[in-house]
Amino acid sequence: MGKRFAVQARTVSRRWKNVLRVKSEDLQPGMVVAREVKNLDGMLMAPSGCELSERQIGILQAWGVVEVDIEASAEVAQAHDPLAQLPPETLAKITTELRGRFGSRMNSVPCRRKSSS
Repeated sequence: MGKRFAVQARTVSRRWKNVLRVKSEDLQPGMVVAREVKNLDGMLMAPSGCELSERQIGILQAWGVVEVDIEASAEVAQAHDPLAQLPPETLAKITTELRGRFGSRMNSVPCRRKSSS
């Protein structure tokens, strides 16, 4: 597996642990792609688990890829999680307010793929 990097990034959905969405200009050789990258035509540009090389980064940038989901250590992902930076009291207050507004819908999936039957 590739090296782990601390970069300017933001965490993405908690459903996938230890994944950072990194701007293409911040990509570094050795970073590992967490989710496959495809162009607008659906052509695979970088498979999941791929360790990026300088050449691959250049190709992604040339194709206009703006961000890539990259594997990260738990510590790096935690450091870039904006909710983890909040004091516990503030996080509890926000959670209570959101539950008041959205109730049981808060933990449900907002969109589901229509099954093809």
